[in-house]
Amino acid sequence: DHKAEWKDWEKRAKQLIDSVTAVKGVNAEIQVPTISNQVPHVHITWDKDKVKITPREALKKLRDGPPSIECTPSAPDRIVVGVWMMQPGEADIVAKRIREVLKSA
Repeated sequence: DHKAEWKDWEKRAKQLIDSVTAVKGVNAEIQVPTISNQVPHVHITWDKDKVKITPREALKKLRDGPPSIECTPSAPDRIVVGVWMMQPGEADIVAKRIREVLKSA
């Protein structure tokens, strides 16, 4: 059921966006690549004057865990999360951890 699957991805994306944008200076939006993996990805950016961490540093902290979270490494100026690969319940874990990393910076 493609419609149900897409709705689930949108729910995960919204959960992630709502969590990380609670940090002052953080923005997030859903983008769907036009060439490959035409599924929702959440792009997270922030005001470097308010959140004092680079995307590369944030990715390292996420990778080093706990838990270890791997994000799409292709964007040097943001964090990109592919919500379509998550299992049920993982969106909450990922959202909380990214918020923690950004909030503590």
